Amino acid sequence: MTEQERLNAGKAQTSIYLTSQFSKWRLFSILTAEKIINEFTIFEELIDNNLCLHSSTDYFPQRQYYAGVVVQALAEAIQNIEDLFALIYCAQDIPMFVGRIANYKAGKISNFVKTAKIDRSNFQEMFFFRFPLDGASYPDAEIHHNISARIDRTISDLSRLQDFYTRFEYLYLQYKHGLSLVFQSDGLENRPISREEFKAGIQVWPFDNLEITKAIKEKRTQLGISMFLSEWTQRHVVELDRQNNLLRFIIGIEDLKIESIVQVARITTNLNDALRQNMLDFCTIPERHPVKCYLPGDNYEAFSTLTEGGTT
Repeated sequence: MTEQERLNAGKAQTSIYLTSQFSKWRLFSILTAEKIINEFTIFEELIDNNLCLHSSTDYFPQRQYYAGVVVQALAEAIQNIEDLFALIYCAQDIPMFVGRIANYKAGKISNFVKTAKIDRSNFQEMFFFRFPLDGASYPDAEIHHNISARIDRTISDLSRLQDFYTRFEYLYLQYKHGLSLVFQSDGLENRPISREEFKAGIQVWPFDNLEITKAIKEKRTQLGISMFLSEWTQRHVVELDRQNNLLRFIIGIEDLKIESIVQVARITTNLNDALRQNMLDFCTIPERHPVKCYLPGDNYEAFSTLTEGGTT
Protein backbone atom coordinates (compact mmCIF):
# COMPACT_ATOMS: atom_id res chain seq x y z
CA MET A 1 0.00 0.00 0.00
CA THR A 2 1.43 3.35 -1.03
CA GLU A 3 1.20 6.38 1.27
CA GLN A 4 -1.40 7.95 -1.03
CA GLU A 5 -3.45 4.75 -1.03
CA ARG A 6 -3.20 4.63 2.77
CA LEU A 7 -4.38 8.24 2.99
CA ASN A 8 -7.29 7.60 0.61
CA ALA A 9 -8.33 4.53 2.61
CA GLY A 10 -8.18 6.63 5.78
CA LYS A 11 -10.28 9.36 4.20
CA ALA A 12 -12.91 6.89 2.99
CA GLN A 13 -13.21 5.20 6.38
CA THR A 14 -13.23 8.50 8.26
CA SER A 15 -16.14 9.67 6.10
CA ILE A 16 -18.09 6.48 6.87
CA TYR A 17 -17.41 6.81 10.59
CA LEU A 18 -18.50 10.45 10.79
CA THR A 19 -21.63 10.14 8.65
CA SER A 20 -22.82 7.05 10.55
CA GLN A 21 -22.92 8.75 13.93
CA PHE A 22 -25.54 10.98 15.52
CA SER A 23 -23.35 13.74 16.91
CA LYS A 24 -26.19 15.64 18.60
CA TRP A 25 -27.35 12.76 20.80
CA ARG A 26 -25.65 13.96 24.00
CA LEU A 27 -27.10 17.45 23.55
CA PHE A 28 -30.56 15.98 22.97
CA SER A 29 -30.17 13.84 26.09
CA ILE A 30 -29.29 16.94 28.15
CA LEU A 31 -32.22 18.88 26.67
CA THR A 32 -34.47 15.98 27.71
CA ALA A 33 -33.17 16.31 31.27
CA GLU A 34 -33.81 20.06 31.13
CA LYS A 35 -37.41 19.41 30.06
CA ILE A 36 -37.94 16.95 32.91
CA ILE A 37 -36.63 19.48 35.41
CA ASN A 38 -38.56 22.44 34.01
CA GLU A 39 -41.86 20.56 33.90
CA PHE A 40 -41.18 19.19 37.39
CA THR A 41 -43.95 16.60 37.28
CA ILE A 42 -42.23 13.37 36.34
CA PHE A 43 -41.42 12.35 39.94
CA GLU A 44 -45.06 12.48 40.98
CA GLU A 45 -46.00 10.53 37.85
CA LEU A 46 -43.50 7.81 38.76
CA ILE A 47 -44.98 7.56 42.24
CA ASP A 48 -48.54 7.55 40.93
CA ASN A 49 -47.74 4.76 38.48
CA ASN A 50 -45.99 2.68 41.15
CA LEU A 51 -42.76 2.72 39.16
CA CYS A 52 -40.70 3.42 42.28
CA LEU A 53 -39.96 0.71 44.81
CA HIS A 54 -42.27 2.24 47.37
CA SER A 55 -43.44 5.53 48.76
CA SER A 56 -44.60 6.67 52.16
CA THR A 57 -46.37 9.66 53.56
CA ASP A 58 -43.31 11.02 55.37
CA TYR A 59 -40.47 10.38 52.93
CA PHE A 60 -40.20 11.32 49.29
CA PRO A 61 -36.75 11.08 47.65
CA GLN A 62 -37.64 13.95 45.37
CA ARG A 63 -34.47 15.97 46.01
CA GLN A 64 -32.33 12.91 45.27
CA TYR A 65 -34.28 12.13 42.12
CA TYR A 66 -33.88 15.57 40.56
CA ALA A 67 -30.27 15.81 41.72
CA GLY A 68 -29.67 12.55 39.87
CA VAL A 69 -31.23 13.99 36.71
CA VAL A 70 -28.85 16.95 36.87
CA VAL A 71 -25.79 14.76 37.49
CA GLN A 72 -26.82 12.52 34.60
CA ALA A 73 -26.97 15.61 32.38
CA LEU A 74 -23.55 16.67 33.68
CA ALA A 75 -22.17 13.23 32.78
CA GLU A 76 -23.44 13.63 29.23
CA ALA A 77 -21.82 17.08 29.06
CA ILE A 78 -18.46 15.70 30.25
CA GLN A 79 -18.66 12.83 27.75
CA ASN A 80 -19.60 15.30 25.02
CA ILE A 81 -16.39 17.23 25.69
CA GLU A 82 -14.42 14.01 25.66
CA ASP A 83 -16.00 13.10 22.30
CA LEU A 84 -14.84 16.41 20.84
CA PHE A 85 -11.28 16.17 22.11
CA ALA A 86 -11.04 12.50 21.12
CA LEU A 87 -11.95 13.58 17.61
CA ILE A 88 -9.32 16.33 17.65
CA TYR A 89 -6.69 13.92 18.98
CA CYS A 90 -7.39 10.97 16.71
CA ALA A 91 -7.89 13.04 13.56
CA GLN A 92 -4.27 14.14 13.60
CA ASP A 93 -3.50 10.90 11.75
CA ILE A 94 -6.23 10.39 9.14
CA PRO A 95 -4.60 7.27 7.62
CA MET A 96 -4.86 5.62 11.07
CA PHE A 97 -7.98 7.45 12.26
CA VAL A 98 -10.15 4.35 12.61
CA GLY A 99 -7.38 2.52 14.45
CA ARG A 100 -7.22 5.40 16.93
CA ILE A 101 -10.88 6.41 17.39
CA ALA A 102 -13.00 3.22 17.37
CA ASN A 103 -11.45 1.92 20.61
CA TYR A 104 -9.26 4.35 22.50
CA LYS A 105 -7.85 4.45 26.01
CA ALA A 106 -10.04 6.83 27.97
CA GLY A 107 -7.16 7.91 30.23
CA LYS A 108 -5.13 9.13 27.28
CA ILE A 109 -8.00 11.26 25.96
CA SER A 110 -8.85 12.56 29.43
CA ASN A 111 -5.26 13.72 29.85
CA PHE A 112 -5.37 15.34 26.40
CA VAL A 113 -8.53 17.26 27.31
CA LYS A 114 -6.84 18.71 30.39
CA THR A 115 -3.42 19.45 28.89
CA ALA A 116 -3.91 20.23 25.20
CA LYS A 117 -2.71 23.69 24.18
CA ILE A 118 -4.79 24.92 21.27
CA ASP A 119 -3.86 28.35 19.98
CA ARG A 120 -3.31 30.10 16.65
CA SER A 121 -0.07 28.20 16.09
CA ASN A 122 -1.80 24.83 15.84
CA PHE A 123 -5.48 25.72 15.31
CA GLN A 124 -5.44 25.14 11.55
CA GLU A 125 -4.00 21.64 11.92
CA MET A 126 -6.19 20.58 14.85
CA PHE A 127 -9.42 22.00 13.43
CA PHE A 128 -8.76 21.12 9.77
CA PHE A 129 -9.08 24.80 8.97
CA ARG A 130 -7.52 25.28 5.53
CA PHE A 131 -7.89 29.03 5.17
CA PRO A 132 -4.83 31.24 5.74
CA LEU A 133 -4.80 33.23 8.97
CA ASP A 134 -2.82 36.26 7.81
CA GLY A 135 -4.71 39.34 6.68
CA ALA A 136 -2.59 39.77 3.55
CA SER A 137 -4.32 36.74 2.04
CA TYR A 138 -7.71 38.47 2.02
CA PRO A 139 -8.54 41.37 -0.28
CA ASP A 140 -11.43 42.33 2.00
CA ALA A 141 -10.28 43.39 5.49
CA GLU A 142 -13.77 42.88 6.93
CA ILE A 143 -13.81 39.22 5.83
CA HIS A 144 -10.43 38.68 7.48
CA HIS A 145 -11.58 40.39 10.66
CA ASN A 146 -14.74 38.25 10.76
CA ILE A 147 -12.81 35.00 10.29
CA SER A 148 -10.13 36.06 12.77
CA ALA A 149 -12.70 36.92 15.44
CA ARG A 150 -14.48 33.57 15.00
CA ILE A 151 -11.21 31.68 15.30
CA ASP A 152 -10.31 33.51 18.51
CA ARG A 153 -13.75 32.73 19.95
CA THR A 154 -13.43 29.07 18.97
CA ILE A 155 -10.06 28.84 20.71
CA SER A 156 -11.54 30.56 23.77
CA ASP A 157 -14.49 28.16 23.79
CA LEU A 158 -12.15 25.15 23.66
CA SER A 159 -10.32 26.52 26.69
CA ARG A 160 -13.64 27.05 28.47
CA LEU A 161 -14.59 23.44 27.84
CA GLN A 162 -11.24 22.26 29.21
CA ASP A 163 -11.86 24.22 32.41
CA PHE A 164 -15.37 22.77 32.78
CA TYR A 165 -14.09 19.24 32.19
CA THR A 166 -11.28 19.61 34.72
CA ARG A 167 -13.63 21.06 37.34
CA PHE A 168 -16.26 18.34 37.15
CA GLU A 169 -14.33 15.27 35.97
CA TYR A 170 -13.98 13.73 39.44
CA LEU A 171 -17.67 14.16 40.22
CA TYR A 172 -18.46 12.53 36.87
CA LEU A 173 -16.13 9.60 37.58
CA GLN A 174 -17.71 9.02 40.99
CA TYR A 175 -21.16 9.04 39.38
CA LYS A 176 -19.98 6.66 36.67
CA HIS A 177 -18.19 4.25 39.00
CA GLY A 178 -20.35 2.99 41.83
CA LEU A 179 -22.64 6.02 42.14
CA SER A 180 -20.20 7.20 44.79
CA LEU A 181 -22.00 10.46 45.59
CA VAL A 182 -23.68 12.03 48.60
CA PHE A 183 -27.32 12.28 47.55
CA GLN A 184 -28.50 12.91 51.07
CA SER A 185 -27.03 13.78 54.45
CA ASP A 186 -28.21 14.69 57.93
CA GLY A 187 -28.32 18.31 56.86
CA LEU A 188 -30.89 17.69 54.11
CA GLU A 189 -34.52 17.32 55.01
CA ASN A 190 -36.40 14.43 53.47
CA ARG A 191 -39.16 16.54 52.06
CA PRO A 192 -40.45 17.53 48.63
CA ILE A 193 -38.70 20.58 47.17
CA SER A 194 -40.20 23.30 45.07
CA ARG A 195 -39.29 24.00 41.47
CA GLU A 196 -37.91 27.39 42.58
CA GLU A 197 -35.64 25.78 45.19
CA PHE A 198 -34.29 23.33 42.68
CA LYS A 199 -33.72 25.81 39.88
CA ALA A 200 -31.66 27.94 42.29
CA GLY A 201 -29.06 25.18 42.10
CA ILE A 202 -28.37 21.93 43.88
CA GLN A 203 -25.20 20.45 45.33
CA VAL A 204 -24.11 16.85 44.93
CA TRP A 205 -20.88 15.88 46.64
CA PRO A 206 -18.52 13.10 45.49
CA PHE A 207 -17.08 10.69 48.04
CA ASP A 208 -13.32 10.31 48.32
CA ASN A 209 -10.95 8.03 50.20
CA LEU A 210 -7.52 8.86 48.75
CA GLU A 211 -4.85 9.68 51.35
CA ILE A 212 -5.24 13.38 52.05
CA THR A 213 -1.64 14.34 51.19
CA LYS A 214 -1.99 12.64 47.81
CA ALA A 215 -5.43 14.17 47.29
CA ILE A 216 -3.94 17.60 47.88
CA LYS A 217 -1.32 16.97 45.19
CA GLU A 218 -4.07 15.94 42.78
CA LYS A 219 -6.06 19.06 43.73
CA ARG A 220 -8.97 16.94 44.94
CA THR A 221 -9.18 18.92 48.18
CA GLN A 222 -8.90 22.42 46.78
CA LEU A 223 -12.61 22.97 47.31
CA GLY A 224 -12.63 21.66 50.86
CA ILE A 225 -13.45 18.31 52.43
CA SER A 226 -15.75 16.95 55.10
CA MET A 227 -15.09 13.77 57.08
CA PHE A 228 -17.41 11.30 58.72
CA LEU A 229 -15.92 10.94 62.19
CA SER A 230 -17.40 8.71 64.87
CA GLU A 231 -16.14 7.11 68.04
CA TRP A 232 -15.02 4.17 65.92
CA THR A 233 -12.94 6.22 63.50
CA GLN A 234 -11.69 9.36 65.20
CA ARG A 235 -9.05 7.54 67.25
CA HIS A 236 -7.66 5.90 64.11
CA VAL A 237 -7.85 8.73 61.60
CA VAL A 238 -4.13 8.68 60.73
CA GLU A 239 -4.00 4.93 60.13
CA LEU A 240 -7.22 4.89 58.12
CA ASP A 241 -5.96 7.78 56.01
CA ARG A 242 -2.68 6.03 55.24
CA GLN A 243 -4.66 3.00 54.10
CA ASN A 244 -6.77 5.12 51.69
CA ASN A 245 -9.67 4.05 53.86
CA LEU A 246 -10.91 7.26 55.48
CA LEU A 247 -14.31 8.20 54.09
CA ARG A 248 -14.97 11.83 53.31
CA PHE A 249 -16.61 13.90 50.62
CA ILE A 250 -15.54 16.91 48.61
CA ILE A 251 -17.56 20.02 49.31
CA GLY A 252 -17.67 23.46 47.76
CA ILE A 253 -18.53 22.54 44.18
CA GLU A 254 -20.70 25.29 42.77
CA ASP A 255 -24.41 24.67 42.64
CA LEU A 256 -25.20 22.57 39.60
CA LYS A 257 -27.68 24.26 37.31
CA ILE A 258 -29.17 22.64 34.26
CA GLU A 259 -28.95 25.92 32.33
CA SER A 260 -25.15 26.06 32.59
CA ILE A 261 -24.87 22.40 31.59
CA VAL A 262 -27.08 23.01 28.54
CA GLN A 263 -24.95 25.99 27.50
CA VAL A 264 -21.74 23.96 27.71
CA ALA A 265 -23.39 21.18 25.71
CA ARG A 266 -24.47 23.62 22.99
CA ILE A 267 -20.94 25.00 22.68
CA THR A 268 -19.42 21.51 22.59
CA THR A 269 -21.86 20.17 20.01
CA ASN A 270 -21.44 23.22 17.81
CA LEU A 271 -17.64 22.88 17.86
CA ASN A 272 -17.96 19.16 17.23
CA ASP A 273 -20.22 19.67 14.22
CA ALA A 274 -17.94 22.31 12.69
CA LEU A 275 -14.87 20.09 13.12
CA ARG A 276 -16.67 17.07 11.68
CA GLN A 277 -17.75 19.07 8.65
CA ASN A 278 -14.18 20.29 8.11
CA MET A 279 -12.97 16.70 8.31
CA LEU A 280 -15.62 15.47 5.87
CA ASP A 281 -14.62 18.12 3.34
CA PHE A 282 -10.97 17.22 3.77
CA CYS A 283 -11.79 13.53 3.28
CA THR A 284 -13.70 14.05 0.03
CA ILE A 285 -11.95 12.31 -2.87
CA PRO A 286 -11.20 14.23 -5.02
CA GLU A 287 -11.23 17.36 -2.86
CA ARG A 288 -14.04 19.81 -3.54
CA HIS A 289 -13.51 23.17 -5.16
CA PRO A 290 -13.75 25.84 -4.05
CA VAL A 291 -12.38 25.02 -0.63
CA LYS A 292 -14.86 25.37 2.24
CA CYS A 293 -14.24 25.55 5.97
CA TYR A 294 -16.53 25.79 8.98
CA LEU A 295 -16.56 27.60 12.31
CA PRO A 296 -19.18 27.64 15.10
CA GLY A 297 -22.10 30.04 14.67
CA ASP A 298 -22.94 32.99 16.86
CA ASN A 299 -25.59 31.27 19.01
CA TYR A 300 -24.05 27.79 19.12
CA GLU A 301 -27.02 26.47 17.16
CA ALA A 302 -25.39 26.18 13.73
CA PHE A 303 -22.04 26.78 12.12
CA SER A 304 -20.90 29.26 9.51
CA THR A 305 -19.77 28.08 6.10
CA LEU A 306 -16.73 29.93 4.86
CA THR A 307 -15.67 29.93 1.21
CA GLU A 308 -12.69 31.46 -0.52
CA GLY A 309 -14.93 34.25 -1.73
CA GLY A 310 -16.58 35.19 1.55
CA THR A 311 -18.83 33.98 4.38
CA THR A 312 -22.32 32.49 4.21
